[in-house]
Amino acid sequence: MRTKLIQTTIELTYRKGFESLSVQEIADHAGISVGGLYRHIETKSDLLVMACEDIFDDLKEGMIEAMEHESSISEKLRVAITTYGKSCFERSDVIRVTYREFLSLPHEARTRFKDQENEIAQVLQDVIRAGIYAEVFLPVDARIIALEIMFLAHMSSLKNWALHDYDISTILDEHTKLFLSRLCVSRPL
Repeated sequence: MRTKLIQTTIELTYRKGFESLSVQEIADHAGISVGGLYRHIETKSDLLVMACEDIFDDLKEGMIEAMEHESSISEKLRVAITTYGKSCFERSDVIRVTYREFLSLPHEARTRFKDQENEIAQVLQDVIRAGIYAEVFLPVDARIIALEIMFLAHMSSLKNWALHDYDISTILDEHTKLFLSRLCVSRPL
């Protein structure tokens, strides 16, 4: 039922905006009574929180695990970018809703969301800093580059109307080439 509630909340929020939705409308579209809905939530905003938390479901761990299989720092960064980007692509609808409705989230949920995003940025920063330390990457502000990687990964969600002709692998390959050409001391392949 949780998955159905999340899907319904995302769909209706995307179409109408969260503030204009009623609990009754969400319950009706989810095929549940309002009383049944309140067995899963305490407040209407809990639905938005559940949907937004779905963005980070095991993402950090997935990035770390994917990097463990690579030996070079450049390849570690490549798979981190790809793992993050594919996850964002798969969760495009949630990302669009989160950007639009972020201020509708309760303060503690916004803080938790930012903390989770910072943890993922830290994973990217650590790889970039390791590359700088190993003199494989040029000296850069690792935090800015990490946040740029994350923001570009969101592009397929936010600009899907402009990118609908491209598959996610092509988009992520271009993103990776862009970042590696900025970072690598010697020209990447």
